[in-house]
Amino acid sequence: MALQPVPSDTIAPKIPALVSEIILKLLAKTAKDRYQSAWEIKIDLEQCLIQLENTGRIEPFLLAQQDSSDKFYIPEKLYIPYCR
Repeated sequence: MALQPVPSDTIAPKIPALVSEIILKLLAKTAKDRYQSAWEIKIDLEQCLIQLENTGRIEPFLLAQQDSSDKFYIPEKLYIPYCR
């Protein structure tokens, strides 16, 4: 669990670098570094598909830019209230 995942495009060079970045974002250790909704993943993957269909390649772009500004983050630690 302490090891970072190997980028997919280093294992399978046919995988576009940006798709590999999306996979790494999905596998991120902390919740704040992962996609916050399925909607964000869908938008990024659709953008990849549009580029691939139109140009035959996927140019880099910033991931998860279609998210809402009022994100809900799941805390990394679980806090249990102290009761007597």
